[in-house]
Amino acid sequence: MELERFAFDEFRVSTGVKELDLALFGGYPKKSSILFIGGVEKEKFIFSYYFLSFKDSIAITTDLSPSEVLAKAKFYGIDLSHVKFIDAYSKQAGIAPSSEIVVNSPSSLTDISISLSNLIKDMDFPRVAFMSYSSSHTSSPESAFSFLKVIEGKIKAKDGILFLVLDKFSHKDDDLKKIMGMVDDYFIFEFNDGRIELKGKDLKIPIKFSISPLGLEVI
Repeated sequence: MELERFAFDEFRVSTGVKELDLALFGGYPKKSSILFIGGVEKEKFIFSYYFLSFKDSIAITTDLSPSEVLAKAKFYGIDLSHVKFIDAYSKQAGIAPSSEIVVNSPSSLTDISISLSNLIKDMDFPRVAFMSYSSSHTSSPESAFSFLKVIEGKIKAKDGILFLVLDKFSHKDDDLKKIMGMVDDYFIFEFNDGRIELKGKDLKIPIKFSISPLGLEVI
């Protein structure tokens, strides 16, 4: 899928979603960490598929297998065949891994960090999506806070972006607020009857989307 890019600001990069690019005056800031907060719905991952649709993209999967991510993105017309995967889901789920990089579980934070370092060392402006960070955080909250700071630093050192998908119901209010305070920007995803309302720290008004086989469509 050919994605439009908006160069309103040389320090921003496209989200992959035209309407969100317009609302954010060019997209996500370079060298930043972005938090995407949703409920239990699998649809919350769709924004990460668009985020990963550019080169030098890495997906850390804890809630879905790489094969599932590729299939779901393809359903919406998004080709993620170029994405590098760190699979922290398959071994724990007891299924055959489909990625070259596999770690034991979402709580294998050191292995995830080392694998990420190896992947980004030859990348310019890497895009890294953690799908979802909640699975790693809830298994070891204190370690996960330190881990988040470490991987965020590694990615920002390469002028890249860290995109965290979060399940708000998996976290206590204090933890959720702490995570929100650690990132550069955050968005809140609410899904009702096939429609999405996206609220954000830097969005002046919420954006309403619907989901269809054509992908995200603004309402």
